Amino acid sequence: MKNFNKSLLTLLALASFAAPIRTFAQNSPQDTAVIFDLDDVIIKKTKGYKAQIALYGFQLNPIATWSYIQGLMGIKSRYGKDSTMFHKGEKINGLTFDFLYHGMQDPLILPYAAGLVKKIEQSRDFIPSTEKIIHYLKSKGYPIIIATNKDRISYNYAAEYHGAALTNLADKVIVAHPGNSQQLLTDIGEFAALPATPQDYKQLYHDAVTAQPTKVILHAPTRKPETPYYQFVFDAAKDYKNLVFIDDNKENITNFNALQGTTEHNLIGIRFDKKNPLHLADELIQRGILSEKDDAAFLQDLRYSQLSALGKLKFNTQKLMSTLRPA
Repeated sequence: MKNFNKSLLTLLALASFAAPIRTFAQNSPQDTAVIFDLDDVIIKKTKGYKAQIALYGFQLNPIATWSYIQGLMGIKSRYGKDSTMFHKGEKINGLTFDFLYHGMQDPLILPYAAGLVKKIEQSRDFIPSTEKIIHYLKSKGYPIIIATNKDRISYNYAAEYHGAALTNLADKVIVAHPGNSQQLLTDIGEFAALPATPQDYKQLYHDAVTAQPTKVILHAPTRKPETPYYQFVFDAAKDYKNLVFIDDNKENITNFNALQGTTEHNLIGIRFDKKNPLHLADELIQRGILSEKDDAAFLQDLRYSQLSALGKLKFNTQKLMSTLRPA
């Protein structure tokens, strides 16, 4: 029986692999919304990210540099293998709440906790190909939604840093806020109220617990890949029949696709390849969102922009030679 079950699972996996790529029977900008994750899909950590974080404490207080480094090491030890932390058995969600917790737990990191949230969010750059694709989809009339696990304060810092380049990108932004246990909120609130707690920590706590949604920035009650998060997304995108969801996390995509049939929306999840960002354009072509024929000029420009200097030289040489050939 054990071998039979193993063989059955293998056959199902192969069948899934061989299954045709899902496309929408009818697709147009009027009935299709394209939903993007934010971190590692639209923006990513800069190459000097770790160095910037390490230098932050030195710049703030050179004399206490060693204490700061010890504090950073303590942060690393609190995270589990899947980059999660728990407070009294409950998972902590959101960078802001992570650092409110770190500051509460470790006096070495407390003076830096609030500033680190902002510093981390200011250590990310746009992924050029994704940014180009989003702008092009917008020009074709597709509504764009950002669905991120960032908490509201983290998103605010990212928006403050990137400005209109980020805030004008999407029609709606869905953040996971606050998404934490009442016990955590109570404990950090009591810690924030202590006279010795730094003022910037107190302010960060206040901003986190008083943040309110707007018409554009919506607060999901949970986070991906939990079903209530996606149900919140479905409600936010209720005007569109088809939903294309792009995320770098495999589990997020799997759980999104698994909800096909539980909603009136037609769902297509696409996993973003961080090692090959241009692959997204190919996925959108296969799904009928982009076309090699109708979007040829854009696709050529997009692919050209990703070539190395040598590749661009070769491309331009071939193009020049083709124009010089006799008819």
